Amino acid sequence: MFEPGSKVCENAAFEDTRASWYVESRQAIERNIVSFQDLVALADSFLSQGRYGAAAVYAQIAADYAWHNHPGVFVSSQLERILHRISQDTTRLAHCARRNSRPNRLPGHVFHVLTQAYGIGGHTRLVWRWIQQDTERSHSIVLTRQGSWKVPRILYDAARAAGGRIYSLDARTGDLLFRARALRKLVGSADQVVLHIHPYDVVPTIAFASKQNLPPVIFLNHSDHVFWVGASISDAVAQLRESGRLFSRERRGIPLERSILFPTPLGSIRRTLSRSQAKSQLGFPEDRVLILSAASSYKYAPLFEYSFTDTIMPILEKYDNTVLLVIGPGNTRLGQFITASHQMQGSVKVLDKREDTSLFYQAADIYVDSFPFPSITSLLEAGAYALPLVSYCPYPSEAEMFCADAPGLSNNLIRATSAEQYIAVLSRLIENSNFRLVLGESAKQSISDKHGGKDWHQFLRNLYLRAAEISSAPEPQSELNLKPAGTLDILLAGLHSKGRISRPLDAVIRDHIRLLPLGLRARVWAETCRRDEPLKPSLLLPEWLCTRLGKLRSWRKR
Repeated sequence: MFEPGSKVCENAAFEDTRASWYVESRQAIERNIVSFQDLVALADSFLSQGRYGAAAVYAQIAADYAWHNHPGVFVSSQLERILHRISQDTTRLAHCARRNSRPNRLPGHVFHVLTQAYGIGGHTRLVWRWIQQDTERSHSIVLTRQGSWKVPRILYDAARAAGGRIYSLDARTGDLLFRARALRKLVGSADQVVLHIHPYDVVPTIAFASKQNLPPVIFLNHSDHVFWVGASISDAVAQLRESGRLFSRERRGIPLERSILFPTPLGSIRRTLSRSQAKSQLGFPEDRVLILSAASSYKYAPLFEYSFTDTIMPILEKYDNTVLLVIGPGNTRLGQFITASHQMQGSVKVLDKREDTSLFYQAADIYVDSFPFPSITSLLEAGAYALPLVSYCPYPSEAEMFCADAPGLSNNLIRATSAEQYIAVLSRLIENSNFRLVLGESAKQSISDKHGGKDWHQFLRNLYLRAAEISSAPEPQSELNLKPAGTLDILLAGLHSKGRISRPLDAVIRDHIRLLPLGLRARVWAETCRRDEPLKPSLLLPEWLCTRLGKLRSWRKR
């Protein structure tokens, strides 16, 4: 009973297509696909007029809109073809001289491409941990749209220690086409390229559309449940979990032989405090059972009949020696936590995002995954600290992407498929400290091997070699995705709405307006002001200038 690795059961509730939430989500998907196709058509229209800069920006706007407003598809061959045409007609690039032309040779210099890097954020941490763990080669980093965000010092240090550098493409005068040319020129010294980009970032696709003499390109699929661009330029796709690998085949048309399983690098995770010492620093007595959860706020947003606090509250009411600590959403973001905090009078504590999560992991007795959407990296980090891991997954098998899975978790994660089982599992863990210790130690060993030890280095070696062996990236097949919205699509549309991920079109356009050519920028600015609330005149400035001004202000504040 309650053994790790249990399978997901079917849920009959999802079969009721007449339910109001089902109808609303389906209608949202239908609206989103129309808006997305209109944006793609607009990009295509600018392309046919020879207005390549505008075409590139509207292609990026289309991808950004699809990322935030689920359109029922996860890849667009039409959008990728537009980006290839832009590249063919504008880049006229000198071909890179590949240093790593033999398929059986491991790379010596790897370039990691990010859109932006953050101090708090799973995909940025993944990059610096990758570099820190892969000590056999040098690593450099390219940022396509960092803006005035401060680059984390640990990322600088990791690149410098690996004999590489960090380049910011948007710090120079120029548009998206300029950045694409600069990116391709930079990777001329690379043996392989790894993309850790935001789902909307079109710069690498424009840069690498021509594969001639280009180093192998690996796409790191860190946002495997949403729309993204770049499938058509990627020789291999690094998948952080098996469900993402299968999903990429089914909904993106990426063959399994190009999808390579690659465990998330975790770096060196070691206890510096005993559990009792960590509890003391947080102000809790040693006998208090701490249940920890950590994730971005949207992953806790109540979805249809599912609510994180409603599901776990019976446990807190049953055991007065328990405390729930949630890191990520903060008390002001989601009403469910405000209600739970008042109701439980101190047994529920909710904090904002923070970098010093190690203390909380070391103090916790049990880790529960975020719900209704999982947080895989947080689960892995908790397991690396020898915490027993519990996840709630009541969805049918079609929605496997809404469940937690990753290398090292298969036999070390208890996945409850009903609220009753969830409560029973947590009850046993609270009452049986030996059960907690056994599960925690098992998770620690497996996760440490898969995500930081010899096993991880073998996964990495396989990824490098497979990427070098594959001759060229295939064009994605959109027709695989144009099918009636299924359970996963309905859940995803609901998550975007309830989790406040969805964004109106005007807001998406505002985020990219500074990238447009000046005349079009002024026209879009004026039209948006007439249609919506007035926009700041500063949005008329080109993005590269705003980046420089932002960096100058940051420098003066030091």
